[in-house]
Amino acid sequence: MHVLDLASLLFVICLTFFPLSLVYNLQALDNEENLTALGRHLAALPVDCRIGKMILFGAMFNCLDSVLTMAACLASLSPFVTPFGHLAEDNLKKELFCRIGEQSDHLAMLRAYQGWLESGSKIQQQRMFCEENFLSHTTLTTVADSKRQLVELLSEIGFVKSNLSARLIEGVARKRIQASGQNSDGVVEATGDVINRNNSNVELLKAVLCAALYPNVVLVDC
Repeated sequence: MHVLDLASLLFVICLTFFPLSLVYNLQALDNEENLTALGRHLAALPVDCRIGKMILFGAMFNCLDSVLTMAACLASLSPFVTPFGHLAEDNLKKELFCRIGEQSDHLAMLRAYQGWLESGSKIQQQRMFCEENFLSHTTLTTVADSKRQLVELLSEIGFVKSNLSARLIEGVARKRIQASGQNSDGVVEATGDVINRNNSNVELLKAVLCAALYPNVVLVDC
């Protein structure tokens, strides 16, 4: 079976778990219930179709790495863990990853992941950072792996450089660590500066989140 045919089949199976209205809202189907161009791209990404749309927007608006981090977190478990009896302290830790007036779990997860990368290239340094901030080292490692796999899929459908495999990107990460002593998941180095030039544009990241996840968004009045 052709890869696209298989992906389309998986997408149709996905329709059994999501309301048809949601898939129409995502513009993944036309009025005759055929896959649109967007739908065909979403079919190639084995994630919730809303997360898939977010990833494609990340590539289109040149904030790929940041969006991939949030998407990988959403597709797996939250990196935040709450030790028994430490709920209040856990909430305070989360707030450390939020800017003043900003209430976003997605951006908090992004900054927690970035902090984990910046904590050092040695496992001991990373684990210490996780313990101090109530984070799961295992989950963050899984997020890094997921990001590389998603880049491979994006490469296959032409949204990033060609021939980027997860294994190749992991090799790029190891070279970066050996050369600079700084931790990396290899995504920025492998995909290039242009497609990541807006990684720090918080307003753009919020717009991408809202556009992809709508109508599943909530405004918190603080």
